[in-house]
Amino acid sequence: MIGRATQLAQQIGFFHWELEFPEAFFDRSGRRLPAGGFDAVIGNPPWDMMRADSGPAESRSGSRADVAPLVRFARDSGIYTAQSGGHANRYQLFVERALSLTRAGGRIGLVLPSGLVSDHGSSRLRARLLGDADVDAIVGFDNQRAVFPIHRSVRFLLVTATAGAPTRTIALRLGERDPGALEGIDERIDEAAPLASASFPVRLTPDALRHISGDTLSIPDLRAPIDLANRSFGQAVAVTPIQLATSYSALANGGTLWEPHVAWKIESSWSRAAGAGSGWRRPAAWRRRGPGWWSPTSTPPRGRRRRTRWTGCSCPST
Repeated sequence: MIGRATQLAQQIGFFHWELEFPEAFFDRSGRRLPAGGFDAVIGNPPWDMMRADSGPAESRSGSRADVAPLVRFARDSGIYTAQSGGHANRYQLFVERALSLTRAGGRIGLVLPSGLVSDHGSSRLRARLLGDADVDAIVGFDNQRAVFPIHRSVRFLLVTATAGAPTRTIALRLGERDPGALEGIDERIDEAAPLASASFPVRLTPDALRHISGDTLSIPDLRAPIDLANRSFGQAVAVTPIQLATSYSALANGGTLWEPHVAWKIESSWSRAAGAGSGWRRPAAWRRRGPGWWSPTSTPPRGRRRRTRWTGCSCPST
């Protein structure tokens, strides 16, 4: 078995941090240092997903053979404990490694995709990052000026932290586009500084973050202190038109949710029911009465009947 392990190590090129850099983790006698680790870990890790089914069909078999052992190691080795149940991104593994390799009091500086602060699959990683490191600053960039040779819609982050202590206050500066803006940022982040400053307009504590986003600890796109106040009553919360129409539908129907339908135009008319001396005809549900015609269940004033026409299409809900 030792011979097989040696053969695999030579073939694959295993890398063990403590064996490669023993002076950072052990003293001269070989005893483990009580505060071992690197003084600083700085990098720009890869951002690609670890998936065996990506790429052209002709290359998937080879990709599966290469990626599957890595995925199995990441999930079963016990080294990476803050990964989601879905497909892992390589940057997530690097963040966990940085936390474990940096000594207490050492510094961490990483360039990471914006998914670190927003993706649901990164919630466990955010919890570990905020619990094991004092994240002092996050600067967010939009790639509209092609800072990196990737799609210009991609957002990325510059994250700095001190290992070995939980996060107290995160200084946020999001929505930057020009790297030249970094030249004017004050390098010293003072805990006693005002809540907002020219360099970091938003300061956010972990307790405030839990109040905003719950246990997911996702950090919204906060660019000014007023954004914190707006979010408390729903402003600056991004929703799709269908989600917004759904919420209005529930409010307008006394809490009963009617699934929204796509339409070009709505025409409504009120008319006396011919011979309706006994009042309304009460349909049990929205019933189709020909192409584009529907009858509501709500009861209008006695003696009247309303018809609503959805002109253009009667599409199923999206």
